[in-house]
This record gives sequence, C-alpha cells and structure tokens, in this order.
Amino acid sequence: MANEAAEQSGTPGQGKQRDKTKGRGQGQRQNQGPKTRADRDIEKATKLARKIERAGEPDTAVVSRKALETNDSVYILGQNDYMTDQLRKKMGYDPKVKIEDAMILLQANQAARSVTSIITTAMQHALGLPYQPSKGLANAPVVSPAKLDLVKILADLQKIVEEAQATAEKAEPAEKAEKTVTKAAGKGTAPIELKDAA
Repeated sequence: MANEAAEQSGTPGQGKQRDKTKGRGQGQRQNQGPKTRADRDIEKATKLARKIERAGEPDTAVVSRKALETNDSVYILGQNDYMTDQLRKKMGYDPKVKIEDAMILLQANQAARSVTSIITTAMQHALGLPYQPSKGLANAPVVSPAKLDLVKILADLQKIVEEAQATAEKAEPAEKAEKTVTKAAGKGTAPIELKDAA
C-alpha cells in the first residue's frame, strides 16, 4: 500500500518520475488525444508572436529568407553568433580557452565572412548586375568579379571541407558498435574485441 502511494506521488522532493520510453512532452498529452487544428493554430500564432517580439529587440536582426539554402545559413549564423560572443568573453579569463586558438578562430571567422562577400559579388556579376560590395562588412574585400577564378575558389573551399571531414573520420566515434578492451596478459597487453549484442 505504501509502495503504491509512493509510486503514484513520486519520491518526496523529486516529483513524479518521467517515463523515459517516451519523448519529452509526449507523456503530458497522453490522455489529451491528438492535437486539434485549433491547437496547432494557437501554437503557430504563439511562435509568430514570439518572432515579432524578438524582432523588436536591439540584439536581433531580421533576415529575409527567399532561397532554401538561407535556412541553413541562418541556423549556422545563430550558432556562430553565440560561439563568437562566448569566445570573446572567455578568452583571457577561462583557462580552458587558449588565447592563441581564440585569435585564430576569430580571424578564420572574419575570413569566412570575406569569402561569402566575394562569392556574393561573383553572383552579382553572373547576373549582370553592377558591382556593389557587401553592406555592413568591415573591410569588405574589393574585387574585380570578371577576373575571379571561380573554379579555383571552389576547389580550395572543397579542400578545406574535405580536410576537416578527414579529421572526424580519424577520430574515435563516441559510441562504437565494436569496443576494443585491453587486458593485461603477462608483460604485454592483448586487445579483445567485444561486439555489442544486436
């Protein structure tokens, strides 16, 4: 009886335990049935209101998304903004953040923005539009779009991406299907392959 009461009310101070077989939020709607159209409309209106509210905040810029690729760029930009801010705040204070590495990353970030500016300028030229350097970019590179070697630019960028991906392939994955366990065997060590049960 006491056990049943404990199960129903949860451990004092801890609250009721969440069923970990369900995703977050699923347990809350268990007895409420599927979302109605009215529920979805309310959620949509709430999200839109929040977007409009955030657009008025001084640290927010509004981006018009016409091209599908811009969705990816906006998400990356959001992450990049947060990481850049944290890097600037922590370098020199947090011992885990090396100043030399932070400076290289900030310079690489500037270089990436310059590359985006150059590619945008090349797009203007390809569309037959007059040359106009990117607005708002400090020290925007001034280029002659007609003289740009686009094939070389693409090859160099692809090389950077491939070299970065190669580092991930060489690194050990966080969770491996096969785990190598080393056990003492006399003077040396012998690796034993353990395979996770399927």
